[in-house]
Amino acid sequence: MRTTPRRRAQPLAARLRPFWIVFLLLAVLGGWGLAAFVRWPLLRPHRIEVRGERVVPPGEILRAADIAMHRNLWLQDTGAMERRIDAIPYVLSARIRRYWPATVVIEVTERTPVAILQADGRRWLVDDALRILQPAPPAAHGPVLEVTDERGPLMQGSSAATAQSRVLLEVLRALQGMRLGVAAIRTDDFGDIAVTLRGRRMPELLLGSPDGLDTRLSLVEPLLERALREPRRVAAIDLRAGDAPVFVFAR
Repeated sequence: MRTTPRRRAQPLAARLRPFWIVFLLLAVLGGWGLAAFVRWPLLRPHRIEVRGERVVPPGEILRAADIAMHRNLWLQDTGAMERRIDAIPYVLSARIRRYWPATVVIEVTERTPVAILQADGRRWLVDDALRILQPAPPAAHGPVLEVTDERGPLMQGSSAATAQSRVLLEVLRALQGMRLGVAAIRTDDFGDIAVTLRGRRMPELLLGSPDGLDTRLSLVEPLLERALREPRRVAAIDLRAGDAPVFVFAR
């Protein structure tokens, strides 16, 4: 029997070779289209909105974003813009949204001051992460965290977090959770913590060392209630002995 030999399939390149002119034309058109997209004036930033700012001026946010007004918006790095805005001391986070064809919306979440940090003769507003937001204005009123273990010079935007400042902030949060007004928290020469409360008849709290602080803080509310019922004014509640608190009466 005679068999018909099979035809060998042509390589893909050989089959596509007759259409090379079509592919070349498509490549040229694609390159032209891409170049036109990059240069299209309609896609340059036309409208920029800043939202969520309360303290930081919108102009400062726009300068940090550094949006190129003569470049295609959709080819700019919004992640880099957000990081530059995040570097502003008062900014907690920034998010940039782009809307067709060329609108930019910058949404900012700002940090909130929770205390005044006093260190090395200067006073700073700090947030709950102990980030320095700005020098404290003269009219700013507590609570004041008096810190003595600062690490190097402090400046706007830097962190003031040290072992001591973290403990003082923890005490502040606990006392504010009891709805107590705190004027100042400090550490004495022996490392013991003392708290000045707001109010004419409020006694000073001598809390002792940071070790076992939670137990002593749990005694504050009932002891304050007793102290305020005393006929004589209680100048301080001494909790340094832990399970044997002492009232120190005013002279």
